[in-house]
Amino acid sequence: MKSMYFSTLLFLGATALAFTSCRSKSKDEPQKPPTVVPQPTPGEPKLLDQLKGTWLLSNVVVSPEEVVVDGKKLKVADHIFHLPLLGGIATPGQVVIDAKEATFTGLAEPKTAVLKMQIDAEGKLTYLVPIGKVVKTETGIQVQIQVPNALLKTFKPGAGQGGSQGNPNAPKPTLSDSEKVLQALAQGTEDLKITIDGKR
Repeated sequence: MKSMYFSTLLFLGATALAFTSCRSKSKDEPQKPPTVVPQPTPGEPKLLDQLKGTWLLSNVVVSPEEVVVDGKKLKVADHIFHLPLLGGIATPGQVVIDAKEATFTGLAEPKTAVLKMQIDAEGKLTYLVPIGKVVKTETGIQVQIQVPNALLKTFKPGAGQGGSQGNPNAPKPTLSDSEKVLQALAQGTEDLKITIDGKR
């Protein structure tokens, strides 16, 4: 009887020891590291790489839309691109974007008038001063230009038409409607804002 009693105790003791050993091993077992999802490298694909190439331009929207010149309303969009301020390209037709420049040309042939702006990796445009940006859209790109009113005020009506500045007897230069539109913008307080859509 005693032998059976001790045998039973030994069996229970061994079972308890084995159970404790298994639990201890389970606790001490190192946890598997969580699965790491690979993240895309920042900046890839670069925005400028998406903007590069030739884009056909349309849907020019200008604000302010109109100004009053000599008692009549003139649409700013019909005149602003005729001025040297924006390259004299008349009506924007296309823009070619490369690693450093955005080159705008008009619809008229031959395309001798061009407007060149510097462009950086983030699509920001510089034309003497920071002047806007090019953004990617679902259907292509959008060119967003903003000319500060303070810059518009530096415009000198009839500059380069001769005559002596400061001479009260010098004849006043004859201004084109486009120059009058720019003059009216400069006399106001609003910035000149332009958006243009582009597609391949």
